[in-house]
Amino acid sequence: LLRAKNERNVHVQVVLDSSQAKLMKLDDWFSYNDFDVKVVAGPDDFGNVMFEKNHNKFMVIDGALSAMGSYNYSANAENNNFENVSFDDDPALAAFFVAYVQVLYDLGWKPFKPKTPPARGRAGAEFFAAPLSAQMSERHAQAEALNFE
Repeated sequence: LLRAKNERNVHVQVVLDSSQAKLMKLDDWFSYNDFDVKVVAGPDDFGNVMFEKNHNKFMVIDGALSAMGSYNYSANAENNNFENVSFDDDPALAAFFVAYVQVLYDLGWKPFKPKTPPARGRAGAEFFAAPLSAQMSERHAQAEALNFE
């Protein structure tokens, strides 16, 4: 995302859950790197932070391709969870998600931008980590053995 934003001038708009963003320091990373980012809590601003979540997981690419599902875009989800993501090129669905992200964005607030780069190895580092290739190779071999490719 950072390379696409910086090298190809791609606009990336991000809405993060307030408790997860702080826990993983994602708000620091996105704001330090000048992304168009906002943070939003759950539906009840005064609710219990353990239950009030922005639990959405979707994206719209180029205003045309929608991706949605349970998939958390993290190394942990890639390596340790059963997840799903669906892609759809229906213009009406993309328009819905574009409007929905705008509602969430309008509800949110801009996080403070750190003065120094977020440190490597912080809690959010696993969000950006590559999948463990050994685990993926083992899973691929198991799938091949069962003739599931």
